[in-house]
Amino acid sequence: MPSAKAVELHLEGRKDPLPMAQAADGSWSVVVPALAPEYYSYTYAVDGTEVLDPRNTTVKTSFFTNDSVFLVPGQPAMPWEPADVPHGVVSQHFYASKIVGIPSQYYVYTPPGLIPTAIRNTRCSTCYTGIATSPALGPPWAKQM
Repeated sequence: MPSAKAVELHLEGRKDPLPMAQAADGSWSVVVPALAPEYYSYTYAVDGTEVLDPRNTTVKTSFFTNDSVFLVPGQPAMPWEPADVPHGVVSQHFYASKIVGIPSQYYVYTPPGLIPTAIRNTRCSTCYTGIATSPALGPPWAKQM
């Protein structure tokens, strides 16, 4: 963008774009007013053409637009932020399905600190999910826990 004539920051939640200033080395910058902890989407307008941030791989897509995304972290961390908290365990189990006639699989999430054998005869809350997925890959959420 060093050869651009004008660059603006279009920031989610702001009605008007923020004009950016060009430095002697050709880079562009802008000072943004303080933002509350949240994820924000943005794009640049380079000489009137909307572009994503070329250095940010976090992108929000929709039918109408693609936007770059950044996080303003909270103190303490907001519920949607990655945080250093205890994690449970996801275990994969296989069984012979008489309905589909092939081996099938299911996943069990055990919360942190819970010992499955200690609660064998205890009633527990259960959440069932029906996510269609490749047997080789498993559900994407199982890899994140």
